[in-house]
Amino acid sequence: MIQVSGSALRLPAFVLKQNFDRHYLREALIRYNLLLLRHAVISTSCSQFHSGEQRLARWLVAHAHRTGLEAFPFGVDFFAGQVGQNRAEVDARLKEFQKQDLGKLEHNKVILRDMAGLAKRSCLCVTEG
Repeated sequence: MIQVSGSALRLPAFVLKQNFDRHYLREALIRYNLLLLRHAVISTSCSQFHSGEQRLARWLVAHAHRTGLEAFPFGVDFFAGQVGQNRAEVDARLKEFQKQDLGKLEHNKVILRDMAGLAKRSCLCVTEG
């Protein structure tokens, strides 16, 4: 699933298989898989032990760090799926973030205004992931 625009490379499977034994490619793919697994473990643990507000703030801060973007073209339903909450809870939290001037909620768009403020409301998983 593509979440934000950007560049990508698509290779036929046979090209990947032919070049897999090159040390740098194998090592890069192994490292990518380990980081992806680490991210999944941290996200799962986070959803069990932290509040909905903390998880949403963590997701926004982490996504901004990964993409370099401060505006996301996502609707409330998308965020709800990402943080494992229902739509109404996420909508209320996003509106609360807007009241606190941490972000601005538009139709299918969230604009981050105060990354430091969001980071303070986030759990520490953001620094681990």
